[in-house]
Amino acid sequence: MSAHPPETQKKHVAVIGAGMCGLKAIKEMLEAGMDVTAFEVSDDIGGIWRFTEEETLSTVYRSTRINTVRAANSFGDFPIPEGFPIAMGHEDMMRYFNLYADKFGLRKCIEFNTRVTHVEPVEARDEKSNWSWRVETEDAEGGGSRKTGTFDGVVVCSGHHSIPHSINFKGIDEFPGLVMHSHGYKDNRKFEGKRCVVVGIGNSGSDITTEISKVATRTVLVARRGAWIVPNPFFNEDADVTSRLDENIIGRLPQEVSASLVEAQLEPARQMLDKVGLGPTYRFNESHPTLTLNSLENNFYKQVEEGKIEGRRGIERFEGSTVHFTDGTSMEADAVVFCTGYKITFPFIPSDILEVNESNELKLYKHMVPVGARDVDNIAFIGVAQPVGAMAMIADVQARVAARYLSGALKMPSREAMKQDIAAKLDFNNKWYYKAPRHTVQVSIRPYLDELAEMIGATPHFLRLLFKAPWLLWLVYTTPTVGAHYRLLGYGADLDLARHDILKEYKNCYAHKRNRKTLLGVLVYQLKMLGIVLPMAIFYQLKSLLTTGKTFFFAW
Repeated sequence: MSAHPPETQKKHVAVIGAGMCGLKAIKEMLEAGMDVTAFEVSDDIGGIWRFTEEETLSTVYRSTRINTVRAANSFGDFPIPEGFPIAMGHEDMMRYFNLYADKFGLRKCIEFNTRVTHVEPVEARDEKSNWSWRVETEDAEGGGSRKTGTFDGVVVCSGHHSIPHSINFKGIDEFPGLVMHSHGYKDNRKFEGKRCVVVGIGNSGSDITTEISKVATRTVLVARRGAWIVPNPFFNEDADVTSRLDENIIGRLPQEVSASLVEAQLEPARQMLDKVGLGPTYRFNESHPTLTLNSLENNFYKQVEEGKIEGRRGIERFEGSTVHFTDGTSMEADAVVFCTGYKITFPFIPSDILEVNESNELKLYKHMVPVGARDVDNIAFIGVAQPVGAMAMIADVQARVAARYLSGALKMPSREAMKQDIAAKLDFNNKWYYKAPRHTVQVSIRPYLDELAEMIGATPHFLRLLFKAPWLLWLVYTTPTVGAHYRLLGYGADLDLARHDILKEYKNCYAHKRNRKTLLGVLVYQLKMLGIVLPMAIFYQLKSLLTTGKTFFFAW
């Protein structure tokens, strides 16, 4: 590590983590003309996508696949090459990350097996100077080697899926069977022939429950509020493709109206969940939905229908190997798996820079720039958001924003303005979603990307595209959001590459889906959207304008 460079030298930035977000950060900092040193606690790139049998590391499980199509998981500056499957597994994601790292020469910037232990701001030399940062590291393999270096900026890409959150039920400490968190789950082999209880019904909870139920003698899934469990539309030939235009229309409906439209489509699935005690107790868009793969080999609803998955609302206590549920029933169990999420924590960051409370309420402007008790600059966080969609697109845009910010080309608003924006977003989430720590960092992916990209002029606005690339307007507005949409304009734009990626991925990931549907099916969907939903949106917007003097947009 080098000392703080003189003004005449290039800025030197520290990047913490070399997973998906870390790789993007390294590349964009280099692209912006800065030197980069990245610190990765493991011995390879990939972060949680790098499967390993080691249960102490937070990684995917053996069967993990992306739950959005390939097009949404591609970085805008490096389209996923031909030959990759549309529903990629973790091996495919790692192959893509390795190609990306090699393409842009990122490995030379990474110090592997290195844990960051402390990050501390160093006072600016004068009023015109930005802060510099002291970064302390140690050998992650226990060799005792410690280093300290000073940098012109820090990008934190260490993620928020490292510290498991579990529930301390009464008597759990005396439970004689296997107790584990999804953090350490790799596959279902150790649950064969066992009586299992799974706590939590998020994406991991539904996937793990499905896998365990195929080999266990009994599987009970515990979910206090139940869930809306949405079958992955990629595996559903009748599912419709929701476009940017569709989202613009639906987002102008009141929350209860848009919820009703989706709930009507999911009613058969809800009835099935109600029968086993897992039906949702909240409206569809009041929570981050559970997206189940619904593939041939792992089908949650098939297992429910065949009676292999039971549901309970809660656990009262454990007595030895007996689990007592809140509905008065009980069962003998051999294993308990907590799929209860993670604690957001950055132990190497002083609390006066970024404080993390029990509710995960982070004072991060645009979910990136800390506005803590100490007034500092030149530090950014990437990946601290919970989207309904793929993180790759967020990492791509966030990294470019961070690069402009740390290079000095992008100025942030006043601290007061940033505080107001943070408070407004927390207030919105508190009103929109039911109160839970996971919802404090929840974002609606397309509106969030638009808002973030606006900071670097990369939002694909209609009028801008009309003058810049009118031939792409139809695809941008009639297909789902993909990373290439944010490479058409502004900083980091590459019109030819983006156009190629949009056309290629539409053909590979979406066109065949629409072709599977009959012409009548396509027409019926468009008639519903333009003939029913659009007039409803216009009505509610006019009503709001007449009663409150303003319109609204509630994208979910």
